[in-house]
Amino acid sequence: MTQPTDPHSPPGAGAVPSHWPRVDGPDACASPSPRPPEPPQISAAGEELASLHRNDLVGLLLEASALRAQVAPFALLSGTPAALPSPPDWTGRALDTIDRLAKTRVAKRSRATRRSGPRPVDPEILLLLIGVDLHRWPASSWLARAALAAQDSNGARLCLGRALLAEGDTEDAHRVFVDLLRRGVTDELRWQVFEGIAFGHEQRGNDRLALVACEAAGDAPGCGIGPLVGCLFLSLVLGEAGRARRAAARLDLLVNPDSPAFARELAKLRLRVELFRGGLPWSAPPSTAALLDELAGGGRSAAEEVGRTLRGAPDPAPREG
Repeated sequence: MTQPTDPHSPPGAGAVPSHWPRVDGPDACASPSPRPPEPPQISAAGEELASLHRNDLVGLLLEASALRAQVAPFALLSGTPAALPSPPDWTGRALDTIDRLAKTRVAKRSRATRRSGPRPVDPEILLLLIGVDLHRWPASSWLARAALAAQDSNGARLCLGRALLAEGDTEDAHRVFVDLLRRGVTDELRWQVFEGIAFGHEQRGNDRLALVACEAAGDAPGCGIGPLVGCLFLSLVLGEAGRARRAAARLDLLVNPDSPAFARELAKLRLRVELFRGGLPWSAPPSTAALLDELAGGGRSAAEEVGRTLRGAPDPAPREG
């Protein structure tokens, strides 16, 4: 499958150079020469240290995938988390991890002794990202697959699904999310998986299915703010007044309209409307303005803030007290 590319990136961005390490296929390393067995305590300690370093390297790869997704064409419709380290901070942590890895010689040991199980993460992948402009990193989905090849987990699969969404590959992303639901996920991940499904439907222009998925996310314990805002937004787009009222009531119950996280979600929503829907997403029927006013009744509620954002209205005067 051809990887989607970012039209705003320099030529060649997202492509994987031929000299980069493979992230699939057989290990090309030759079989190691026989050597005397190590005492069990030393062998177990080495394996435990190798596992810890692999976790660090996989975590860095997943962060790199999310950072790359933030500058992909459909980042606003992917669910990629906003709370990520800056590229300079990521680079510093990557260098520290590689330095620790070199000092303990875990990379060499891992290549020589682990012929089955998870593929070791080649530190060269991280080294080749350092000092390179973010837009010229390999595709977000490539980085996520590199992490997944080294350590399979539901979190890595969620990262891959979001990466595919950010690149506009909604079909493969949908397969990843559906497979996650079949495998079984925790409540913490369940709402994020349904949010990803909703973004995929929204990218394809199917707002009704996107709303159903948003509502499923909102019903999962611990749901974040994004799907709750999405439920109200999509209900208004579809003219579903009853569902809009329920979504607004849930927002007012669960979300503080003055929270920074809520402000970020509203800013992302407005940008989504402007970039992907050409402004207001409906040919406003007479009831739309009245519905927004009704939802906003009784002071500055979360619903009022959403309505204000969709209308592009200026911020209200500060409340007294």
